[in-house]
Amino acid sequence: HIDSALSEYEGVSVFRNHHNNGITFSVFEYNENRNLIHKFHRLFFTTFGTYLIVFDMQKVLQKVKGAIEYLKFWFESIRFHAPEASIVFVGTFHDIVNSRGDLETISETLFCEVLSSQLFPFVAQNDCLWFYPVDNPNGLGLGDLHEVVLKTITIYGHSRKIVSIRWLHCLDELLNAASIGAPCLTLRDVTKCASMFGINSLAEISAMLNLFHEFGFVIYSTSTEALRRLVVLNPQFLVDSLNRVIVDCANMSQEAIDRIEKMGLKNDVEKLCQTGLATYDLLECIWGKDHVDYLVDVMREGMLFHDWSFRNTDKLFLIPSFLQ
Repeated sequence: HIDSALSEYEGVSVFRNHHNNGITFSVFEYNENRNLIHKFHRLFFTTFGTYLIVFDMQKVLQKVKGAIEYLKFWFESIRFHAPEASIVFVGTFHDIVNSRGDLETISETLFCEVLSSQLFPFVAQNDCLWFYPVDNPNGLGLGDLHEVVLKTITIYGHSRKIVSIRWLHCLDELLNAASIGAPCLTLRDVTKCASMFGINSLAEISAMLNLFHEFGFVIYSTSTEALRRLVVLNPQFLVDSLNRVIVDCANMSQEAIDRIEKMGLKNDVEKLCQTGLATYDLLECIWGKDHVDYLVDVMREGMLFHDWSFRNTDKLFLIPSFLQ
């Protein structure tokens, strides 16, 4: 049971819950807007995560088209982007699908068609089943699910990792900044914050931020210089920023078109919508000078677009989603 929702996003919801054993849960829920979240989900995978793949047991039992593909997509995505993370399959509508025979049929389908008949030590088992059946309205099965999540986290030891008290004080400051609306901080700002607690080495600051990233408190990467310079405190910042290019540019309001035209970028928008090619100037207009290089590298890292340099020297980026 999640006590309080901090905020709900289009595609991702984030909750935090303090358990009575001292563990704090950060829960990211990928919502029903599949077309949107399928483009972004890989940005939120971390090694220390425990992933619950929730599915409708009725659809699997009735072999509804797309039901198995949905499970394969999420399972294979997690295994690729977070190969050491633990996974729990959760089947809903247990009030309707409740016979032992049906549950075993679903489990066999999961094992043969999703897990490919291989043994995966990071997939939680429920006695002889490969999933946990639940019914949310009446709470059926939620106790067992709660127990296995706690057990899984405890087994893999992430919750017992020893962390410097100085790092925890710095984390409190970062979370305070997020709570008052700061979507991100520059590495320089984080460095100033860390120095208040005696954390002065850039190597230690990088190690601290990488750990916070794996626990889901921040989004941080050192794979490029632009990514290294920014620490994201609020996932909504990424979702909204990328959404403004991937989704909004294809459904732009007249007001936005007029504003773009005044800046001399009308042709850039038309090129994006017609060919999937975005100019750097257009991205800078949409995202702002402070964040454009960071978000360009996020798009590259997430394979959401690709550099295009076949015909001229202009800085162009191919966004495949516009070609669908």
